[in-house]
Amino acid sequence: MQQQFQEPEPSPLLPQATVMPPVKFAATPGLIEVLKAKLSNKDVKVQESAVEVLLEMGQEGTDILLTIMKEESMRRAYRIRRGFIVYFSIVGVLLLLAVFAKVQLLSLIGSFTAVLSTAFVASSAQKQGVTALAKSSDIRAVPFLLEALEFNQKDLQSQSRNTLITLLPQLRLEHTNMLTAAHRKILHKHLKKNDIPFQIAILKGLEQIGDETSLEVVQEIAEGAKYGTSVRTAAQECEAYLRVHIEEVRNAQTLLRASDAPEHQEELLRPAYNTDVTPANELLRPIDDSPENAPNT
Repeated sequence: MQQQFQEPEPSPLLPQATVMPPVKFAATPGLIEVLKAKLSNKDVKVQESAVEVLLEMGQEGTDILLTIMKEESMRRAYRIRRGFIVYFSIVGVLLLLAVFAKVQLLSLIGSFTAVLSTAFVASSAQKQGVTALAKSSDIRAVPFLLEALEFNQKDLQSQSRNTLITLLPQLRLEHTNMLTAAHRKILHKHLKKNDIPFQIAILKGLEQIGDETSLEVVQEIAEGAKYGTSVRTAAQECEAYLRVHIEEVRNAQTLLRASDAPEHQEELLRPAYNTDVTPANELLRPIDDSPENAPNT
C-alpha cells in the first residue's frame, strides 16, 4: 500500500512569509511635477530614483515620461532658435563696430560661439528620459531617441542607437506623422555612416515613413559602391517600397484636390420679379357692354 504524503499545516508559532502587492502610483498632476523636478535635479541618485518610479509604473509611467520628453524637446528647440537669433544679432552689431570702431572680432565672436553651444545641450530630464526610454519597447519613443543621437554624449547615443535598431523596423504607415522633417534628416545622416546593423534598421523604417527626400538618399545608398552588399540590397528594397508609397500619396492628393472643387448643383429657374411681361390675369380684359362701344350693325 502506497503511503500518501500531505503538505504539513503551517504552525501558528512560526512567522509566515507575506507577499507584498506591487506598489501602484497614480498619475496625478502633482506626481508628474514631482517626477519632472526629480529628473531635473542635480543629484544623479535623485534622477535615477525618478526613472525607477516611472519604470515601475509600466505603461502609465511611459505615458508620463513621453509627456515630459515632449515638453523638454520643445524647450530645447526654443533655446536653440533663441540662441541663433541672439548670436546673429550680436555678430551683426560687432561687424558694425569693426567697420566704424575697428574692434577686434575674432576673440569676441569665439566667446559668443561658446555661449551658443550651450543652447544645444540636453537638459538633465532629457538625458534621464532617454535612459528610461532606451529600456522601453514603446514605438512612440522613436522621435526622442532620434533626437538623443544629436546629444553630445556618447553613452546616450549608444543606448538610443541600440534601441532604435529594434524599434525602427516596427514602424508602420500610421506612424508617418509621428516623425518630423528634422527626424528624417537625422535618419538620412546616420544612413550614410558605416554602421551596417543601424543602416539596415533605418532602411526598414524608411520603407514605411520615408518621403521624397528619403528617396534621394536611399537611391544614393543603393547605387553606392562604397556600401556593403547587405546595405545596398536593403536600400534597393527600400527604394522600391518608397516609389510605390510616394506614388500612392501623389494620387491621394490629386483625388483630394478634385474632391475639394465646388460641386455644380442644379438650380431651378424662377422668373424675375422686375420684368415687362404682362401678368396672365391682365391679358384678357372684360368686355364693355356700354352702347358707345357696341358694334355698328
